[in-house]
Amino acid sequence: MSTRLRCWALISIFSISIMATGQEIHCNLTQISSESIAGTCTGIIPPTLQLLKSSGSSDVIWEGSASEGGLIWPLDIAAIQTNTSDALLVRYEMGWFFIDDFSLTGSTPKLVWNMSNKVGPSAVDIEILNLALSKLNNGSNWNRADNRNCADDSQLLSLYCALTYATTQLMGKPYHRQPAIQVIREIIGARWPERFSDHRLMDFNNNQASDFNDINILFREAQDTIASLLR
Repeated sequence: MSTRLRCWALISIFSISIMATGQEIHCNLTQISSESIAGTCTGIIPPTLQLLKSSGSSDVIWEGSASEGGLIWPLDIAAIQTNTSDALLVRYEMGWFFIDDFSLTGSTPKLVWNMSNKVGPSAVDIEILNLALSKLNNGSNWNRADNRNCADDSQLLSLYCALTYATTQLMGKPYHRQPAIQVIREIIGARWPERFSDHRLMDFNNNQASDFNDINILFREAQDTIASLLR
């Protein structure tokens, strides 16, 4: 097994474990300047945090990465409005989670969240699903040979690339753990567990048993699931 595959296997085992136990992630922060934060986190792979204050107009207020050696994960902190209050969330490779404590003042600046406190879908996730499905154009633009490289200029899009495109268009950048994409993954896992091994979206897309009727079923169930959660 390659070093990269061993690394991802370790990450998968680790993430399943901490989500199951609801482990708290605690980052000790140092404010380098008014525009820059560094920190070290416990209970997370990778543990070294570096963030810059966002100057964009999106919901992101801090953005950067968590890293260890050559492994680098994009990570950002965003402000959102829920049905009951304003909230902060952290978004990175293991998922989206509500922040319990984020303080840059006092003697112990910190960032704290719990792996069991996941962020659910919002109305934009319905829009992401609608846009992704429309880009596949009833199957005429469907790429059946996905390699998770979405950078080419071809009109053909795999399931993964259609969702990546839609997320980028509506969120400003791609999010691997966008709630809409997480719902899609969960439905594939429940309905078609025999059609994937390593990469759920790519494997399902490329499986010879998958046809565009399955894609329609997948999106319809994802849309219904999110709609029921938003009621």
